[in-house]
Amino acid sequence: MRTTAPAPHKPTAGLDFALVREWLIARGALKSQTDRSLIISMIIIGRVFYALRAADLICLAHTESHPLDGWAPRNGDSRIFFPFYMLKTARLVHEDTHYWVDVPLRPMNPDRLRSGFKQRALQATRIVDTCCFVRAAAELRKRMLPKLRSLHPLHKVHSRVCYEKCFIPHIDSKMTLKSSRFRFIGATRVNTHVKEMHTTVFGEIPVVADKGWLARWYRHNALSAMHRSGASEEALELSEHTTMATFKKCYKIGLHPTFEDRLNSYSSLSAFSTLSGPERLLA
Repeated sequence: MRTTAPAPHKPTAGLDFALVREWLIARGALKSQTDRSLIISMIIIGRVFYALRAADLICLAHTESHPLDGWAPRNGDSRIFFPFYMLKTARLVHEDTHYWVDVPLRPMNPDRLRSGFKQRALQATRIVDTCCFVRAAAELRKRMLPKLRSLHPLHKVHSRVCYEKCFIPHIDSKMTLKSSRFRFIGATRVNTHVKEMHTTVFGEIPVVADKGWLARWYRHNALSAMHRSGASEEALELSEHTTMATFKKCYKIGLHPTFEDRLNSYSSLSAFSTLSGPERLLA
């Protein structure tokens, strides 16, 4: 009789976000990265700092009219409402919008980082240029749009017009965004990139180990840390739960001691409260 291995227990203590932050910074500015590198960076940023599931990232859509079109960092830091189709919870909570939902994500801002973390301007700019999901997505959209318009006919998906219901293309080592008509990445490949990053930064992941870190725990790590750093409402919104009581029951991973020490050193600053949830994880 076939049996399945028990699922690894959820970790009790989180990872130090600074190690992932430095890994991203070492890759260089998002706008200067190769197509494949940009895609991997976008995935890591979304999973680690914005608490997006792999199943969420493959539901981000290339709509005809997209809020990223024409967006630039100088345009301000208002939240960008990203269109997602058929999120994990769509059939339960988004049937009234034909399974479409707009998820608000706030661009990272170097001025907020300078004030909230007492950073130098150059360091704050470097972090934003390499760790902001909105900037990564905007750069990818800009690179893809010419081919989307020429090779991916617009079509209606319930209430919206799209080029594609997906956003992130699949690119192997021999491909670029100019190679051919786009194929799009799946959740397994998304998590493979996360595991590859994790192995590089933190070491091997035990296959079935008690408290072993798996890609799926990055969401729990980010949401728990946002909550514990004072961004509870933003964390609740990103979690898609309806009550704080349910949220607290699901997301209770403790902070990494080193990260917690840094967080405590900044939390007394008046400007710290202006930081978004993802920005607080950059401490």
